[in-house]
Amino acid sequence: MEDTLRPDAFPLERAEVRPGVNIAYVRTGEGGYPLLLVHGWPETKRIWWRNIEPLAQAGFEVIAPDLRGFGDSGLAPDGFYDLAAHARDLRALVGEVLGHERCAAAGAPSVEDLAVGINAVSSSIETAGHGERLLCAVFAFADAQKRRIYFIYNYKRGFWYPFVPEGGRDSDQSQERSTERELQIKAQMASELPIEPELERWFPLWGIPI
Repeated sequence: MEDTLRPDAFPLERAEVRPGVNIAYVRTGEGGYPLLLVHGWPETKRIWWRNIEPLAQAGFEVIAPDLRGFGDSGLAPDGFYDLAAHARDLRALVGEVLGHERCAAAGAPSVEDLAVGINAVSSSIETAGHGERLLCAVFAFADAQKRRIYFIYNYKRGFWYPFVPEGGRDSDQSQERSTERELQIKAQMASELPIEPELERWFPLWGIPI
């Protein structure tokens, strides 16, 4: 574990994703299903250092970039550092540089970032003609008891809903969910996010790799 926490634990790669925009990233597990790990502000790809190797061993091709202007990535000559610019960079990295038509993605935002980020990313993907491939986005949090909580955004419906596996992330084999905790979260977040009103559409996603 200590070796994977070193700054040089994973080989660093670079790619020019847009004119003058050079993105640094690490990649491991080539051949697996591509999984893009996106850091938040003011973080870098290093926040994923503990996760990269376990996810690669689980069968994912893990791609962890520094966003433009962060970490080892260069500054942007166009001066844009908003969510839409980041989304275009990441789409170019995954699709044009690495050649993947599809990928899974995981992020580490605050709740306040979710609505703005989702709108920016979805608009960029739809503009690129890939809207029909977009089903949902998943964001992972932990409560005060360190229990895993997922917020799932259904792009087709335009609503969020919580998903709480009973016992946390490692309880997928039992496939039991904490409905009581999910309803508590609904009551707490209803004024902050548009929550899916039809509970039968709160579809469980077992085996989430984050």
